[in-house]
Amino acid sequence: MKKKSTLIEIWGDIVLLHHLVIAIVIISITTMIGHLQAPANSRPLGLLFGLSGALIGFAIITFIFRPKRTIQVVEEEV
Repeated sequence: MKKKSTLIEIWGDIVLLHHLVIAIVIISITTMIGHLQAPANSRPLGLLFGLSGALIGFAIITFIFRPKRTIQVVEEEV
């Protein structure tokens, strides 16, 4: 039995729903870990640490889910 995958469109790109959910969960976790690692008496550092956690999560996601499309360049005759 073949598993049916659900595709959705986000900003003009088609993605698998379960990849999107996994990506959101991973990035949310790394953002919260970054935010909680900041010193308790500094709110701006909490934001900075949270943003760095989001960037780390984004880097992890780019290695886990590689692009599945191929781009073919076709030269036109003039």
